[in-house]
Amino acid sequence: MIPSTSRTAGRALAVAALADLVCVLVFVSIGRSSHEEGITLTGLLTTGWPFWLGVAGGYVGVVAFRLAPASLPGAAMVLIKTLVIGMILRNVVQHDGTPFSFVMVATVFLALTLAGWRTTARFAVRRQLRTTSPSRPRTLPQQTRAGSTTSSSKPTDPADPHAASRPERLRS
Repeated sequence: MIPSTSRTAGRALAVAALADLVCVLVFVSIGRSSHEEGITLTGLLTTGWPFWLGVAGGYVGVVAFRLAPASLPGAAMVLIKTLVIGMILRNVVQHDGTPFSFVMVATVFLALTLAGWRTTARFAVRRQLRTTSPSRPRTLPQQTRAGSTTSSSKPTDPADPHAASRPERLRS
């Protein structure tokens, strides 16, 4: 049986990869639309496959370097691999060329979308954690000088684990 943390990590990886693939799909769709090439399944696949392989290469890097898939370092890995692999395949296999302006537009769009959904998700999770935290402050046992532990009535902040050890006047 797969441990719960492995399932959670696998799910996080799959969700992040799907979100990144959707970012590339949006990029490809906008590009095809702006060049009046039409948005057909064949057209999307023809234009998108080099970049989707780049996303896959990015996730090889994410796993190899043990990066959190929904982190900004994970986004950077996926972005670099998507651009490098996508541009090389587009140029070498499809013979479509990679003008500087196209590389710049792709870089800016993909950087904004790949980092953007991660940042939005991070803020949403933090907000949810703030709204679902218990209304009663938690207390932690404190060690006395003699080495025994006592329960503290000082509230603790999960974001600041050292708050309980600071004098009352320094806590905010």
